[in-house]
Amino acid sequence: MINVKVDVKKCGNSLICRKCLEICPIGVFLTYPAVKRKPGKKAENWIVIPALASHCVGCKECVNICPQKAISLN
Repeated sequence: MINVKVDVKKCGNSLICRKCLEICPIGVFLTYPAVKRKPGKKAENWIVIPALASHCVGCKECVNICPQKAISLN
C-alpha cells in the first residue's frame, strides 16, 4: 500500500491552490478545515488531507504539481 502524506505546515491555502485536488485521477485528496468551525461562523484555515489514500495508484502527479512540495509518497 502507498503511504500518502501532506505536510500541512508547507501546504498553503488549499481552497486557493487546489492543484493536487484537480490533478489526482483517483480523487485521493479532500479539503478539511484545520480548526473546528464555530456556530454561525465560516470555517477557516482549510487544509488538504489524503482521505482516500488507500486508493492511491502512485502516479505522483500530486507530488510533481505541488508548488510547496508538501506532498510525499512512500
